[in-house]
Amino acid sequence: MQAVALNGFKNSGKTSLALQLCQHFQAQGIKVAVAKYSYHGFDAQDTDTQKLSRYATTVFGLSRDQTEIIWNTKKYLPDLTGLTDAQVLIVEGGKSLHYLPKVILSESEQEIRQLDTGLTLAVWSEQHLADLTATKDLEVLADLILTKGFFLPGLDCQACGRKDCSVLAGEILRGTAQFSECLALQSSLKLSINGRQLPTNPFVNAVLANGIKGLLSPLKGFGPGLIEISLES
Repeated sequence: MQAVALNGFKNSGKTSLALQLCQHFQAQGIKVAVAKYSYHGFDAQDTDTQKLSRYATTVFGLSRDQTEIIWNTKKYLPDLTGLTDAQVLIVEGGKSLHYLPKVILSESEQEIRQLDTGLTLAVWSEQHLADLTATKDLEVLADLILTKGFFLPGLDCQACGRKDCSVLAGEILRGTAQFSECLALQSSLKLSINGRQLPTNPFVNAVLANGIKGLLSPLKGFGPGLIEISLES
């Protein structure tokens, strides 16, 4: 999945740019998912689903054309990506996210420097910056997202030899490391839900792999080779 976060201060145009990118990718036949971060909750507080969510752990809203899910517990973005079959993920907000590149929206160099954490893919600005790519061309930005966007698992498992995912993410963005160096996605045990791989750190991978082998070893016909298990959750 190609992914990017749109970062900027209030009224910087994040939603407008997200809409433009969605329209652009849709016109190319590319499926897009959007994740929106909000520190003040969401609109439509008086809808039935919002009223029910005050008392229910989970609320599902289903209509002919849409589905809405409300959890009354904190969820992390990597936990939710398995629910979509999109090819591109656009995140509106999420300044603290450290496992995907970002697009900064601002015409103020001071704000740009404040928001730049070393994971800047581009700046949506008329500014001319020597060390950061700045553009106001939607096609240029969309191509950057398709060619350089990515989404690490965010496990901070240190299996790749870095202290956390932000270090590897920065190296991938600068071209000094490859996405394949994320060992949470490169293991002998492959887990997937609805076709999307579920990342596991090496310790969890070893525990699960050895446990499965231990459970299967007494069965007739068990031997070396590829083990395939299909399970409906």
